[in-house]
Amino acid sequence: MAEHSGVLDLNITQLISTGAEVTKSLEQKLAEMINAGQTGRPAIIEAYKNTADAMTQDLTGLSSIINNTVLNQTAAGIGDGFVPEDSSTQGILIEDARGTLRENIMNHAEIVTGVIVAGAVTGLATDQLESITRGAVSGIMMSTSDPTTTRLQTRLQRMATDPNKDPTVFSNLRKSIASRLPGIATAGSLSDTLRGAAESVVMRFDGAFTANRAKRNSITRYRYVGGTVTNTRPWCQDLDGQTLDEDTINSMWTESWQGKSGSNAFVDRGGYNCRHFWEPVAEDL
Repeated sequence: MAEHSGVLDLNITQLISTGAEVTKSLEQKLAEMINAGQTGRPAIIEAYKNTADAMTQDLTGLSSIINNTVLNQTAAGIGDGFVPEDSSTQGILIEDARGTLRENIMNHAEIVTGVIVAGAVTGLATDQLESITRGAVSGIMMSTSDPTTTRLQTRLQRMATDPNKDPTVFSNLRKSIASRLPGIATAGSLSDTLRGAAESVVMRFDGAFTANRAKRNSITRYRYVGGTVTNTRPWCQDLDGQTLDEDTINSMWTESWQGKSGSNAFVDRGGYNCRHFWEPVAEDL
């Protein structure tokens, strides 16, 4: 059976890759619309709906997380393999993941629609409106004719899917690219939104299924797994490798720390961008 962290990383990478593809396609579509004078709200919203459809049409890859979880838990003496309840939970969680991604995309649609409509009405030059829109959609990964910027973007894209990347180097690379795009606001882009959503969707999907199946099999103890990297939160550093009972975990979750998010210890773990997960532990015989 595969290492579970590797299965999670692969799914995050695949989802980030899909997000990059649909974002780049949307960027080009909106640029073409702006140059053709199609700057009305209905057309822009429709372009975003098509992007949401493309992003969410195939999330079956997430089933590999469930398959690996079932294999690992069964091997550890938890449950008797894949059962109908697992299939039902899988369907519910895939639809939830689909809804989360679609919501992220359509929320962004409202922001960019306002930018384009306002720019067109106030007579902003077409090339300027196009650049602003490209930045709003793809952020620092926006299309550019500058070869140096393109090389930096390629390097950044490779680093983005590396869970062990140096956060300082990554941050400085982002700043370097942004400095080469003067006058373009890249913060809050759809590209960054989907990159963050990919990680959140996969890790929450895993946490919810793991906890659901463990509870159905009367498990009350969990091991915190994931290792540590240079930017691991102190809360996660202290817990890494520890085995705790459910009551203790929920009690510790009442604490506060930088980056904490959500309201469920088993689903949200250390908070935003956390790659740790809870591994059910069978009772000692």
